[in-house]
Amino acid sequence: ELIDGIINLDIQINKLITKKLNIAEIMGIEGGASKVYFNRIFYDLEWNGRQPRVKRDEINLLLDIGYTVLFNYLEGLINIYGFDTYKGNLHQEFYKRKSLICDIIEPFRPIVDYKIRKLIKLGQTKNYKFFTNNGQYGLDWRDSGIFINLILCEINEYKDIIFNYIQEYYRWIMKGAEIDKFPKVNLYNDIN
Repeated sequence: ELIDGIINLDIQINKLITKKLNIAEIMGIEGGASKVYFNRIFYDLEWNGRQPRVKRDEINLLLDIGYTVLFNYLEGLINIYGFDTYKGNLHQEFYKRKSLICDIIEPFRPIVDYKIRKLIKLGQTKNYKFFTNNGQYGLDWRDSGIFINLILCEINEYKDIIFNYIQEYYRWIMKGAEIDKFPKVNLYNDIN
């Protein structure tokens, strides 16, 4: 299944490179790629996959909390540059959605993903007091504070990379540069 996912991902990447796609097609490819990505990260854990904003299990709950912390961290940095956070590139304007933050967060999600995987693998989430309410998982406020602190400390490990990326993004926008000059970030060596 993993090999099939990687082959499918390669096909999707080739579509991105060789074809002129509209935003809906790009978002569809992103959705397919995310399935491969999450299956690869959490392949050895009992988990039914990523379901944003649907807290049906502990991992989805922790991912939602972690992404919220990362989202707010990035928003604070982006506000320094005076961007309109509601105007994104890939994520389109939608009622009260800070689309630019939704764009900028994407390359930094692995910081949260790998931290959660590590916490689970080390058994550090076993003592958390999870509860369910109407089928939605929640986390006791005391444990939530502990978890948020761990995620924030992990994000701070990458603060220079994050800041430099946002600065390069700002410069890219201000220069009106071509897409091939779009800033890139590589967390792979740092996370593994």
